[in-house]
Amino acid sequence: MNCKTFHHFVFEYLDDTLDRAIKAKAEVHLQGCASCRGALDREQAAGRSLRAALQRSTASLSLNPGLHDRVQRAIAPKEKRPT
Repeated sequence: MNCKTFHHFVFEYLDDTLDRAIKAKAEVHLQGCASCRGALDREQAAGRSLRAALQRSTASLSLNPGLHDRVQRAIAPKEKRPT
């Protein structure tokens, strides 16, 4: 695997959704490539930062207590919906 190929797969690598063979090649590449390790570290840091910002901005949000039940009824198959 080369740097260009690794960058193509970086998000799948982070999500742990790569095929085993490709993941193994990526890990071998990362062992020898400081540039790609740095890129991976930056993407991980960006993900942590976004996650923290989302948590801060949504921490005070709340849903109407009956919303969950209304959504469940709305998406239930027609034959199971109460009439």
